[in-house]
Amino acid sequence: WECPACKGKVEFTKQLVVAEAPKVLALHLKRFVFDRATLRRLKLNHAVYCPMTLDLPVFPEGGGEDMLPYELSAILLHSGTAHGGHYKAYVRSDDPRPAPPTASAFGAWYCFNDASVTELPAEEVTAMFEDQGERAGGVWGAAYMLLYRRANPSPNAAEDNAPGDLRAEVNADNAANRVLRQAYQVHRAMAELQLFFKPYRTPDRNPKHAQA
Repeated sequence: WECPACKGKVEFTKQLVVAEAPKVLALHLKRFVFDRATLRRLKLNHAVYCPMTLDLPVFPEGGGEDMLPYELSAILLHSGTAHGGHYKAYVRSDDPRPAPPTASAFGAWYCFNDASVTELPAEEVTAMFEDQGERAGGVWGAAYMLLYRRANPSPNAAEDNAPGDLRAEVNADNAANRVLRQAYQVHRAMAELQLFFKPYRTPDRNPKHAQA
């Protein structure tokens, strides 16, 4: 490399430094490759087991090393081939309230599959993080992207750290949903009564029409 100061050829070291650890760490697994021997796109279905917690080493500017804890919050899964397939997501609930009795020791997880949202059975969640065998291979063999969120004791940390424009959009959607929810509650509390009237003709009392 040519030094701009001395104009001479010198040895150098090139590096990439992440100045700040992300609040949400997205790990993208390269499932799709191009096979030059067959000139075809292939999907790799190898099981990659991922822990529930992850310690990320951070090297501050002043030197030293710190460890930042992260917790797995979502798993994006792909089923199919390199030419097409289906996506669904497993998402861990971050509700600060106690987990339901049906939840596993790893919290309550939900499956988002198109318009369907269902809670994952506790035994299936436990198999994902403890068994890591045949029962969990289907999950980790289809895992396409992992989202780890920095562990923070504040339940509103994710909301507070969101970009301003995104937070404003979310707040506007929440306000609109609150209006719709209130209107729905009012509608449920009201009794709807529909009346149907049948035409009624009064008796003809004209004496001209009376029989003799």
